[in-house]
Amino acid sequence: MDIDVNDLKLGQLKEINSLFGTGVHTANKYKFIKGQKICIRCVTMIYTGVVEEDLEDSVVLSSACWVADTGRWSEFLKDPSNKVNESEMYPNDSKVPIFKGVITDVCVLSHVVMETK
Repeated sequence: MDIDVNDLKLGQLKEINSLFGTGVHTANKYKFIKGQKICIRCVTMIYTGVVEEDLEDSVVLSSACWVADTGRWSEFLKDPSNKVNESEMYPNDSKVPIFKGVITDVCVLSHVVMETK
């Protein structure tokens, strides 16, 4: 059975749309606090930094660091500076946007990674 999308009524389109969720990512609901030190785990990468700005589609970090190898995750979260096996700092004056659509989870840290290893 072929369906011509142009023949669908608004109610039918809304019903189809509801099958795919709201399109609102959970991270969009999280309220990032300016000055908060955080670790953001994304689909493929991990970042630490200090929240500069919470935008609709992204969170902007300063003192940002890309962490390639955290070692044991729970140990890293307890003390990020001593447990990182590999990391790279962004230049000091960088403001790094992390887009909320790729965020899987966020943890508040006591301090952020501040070196390249």
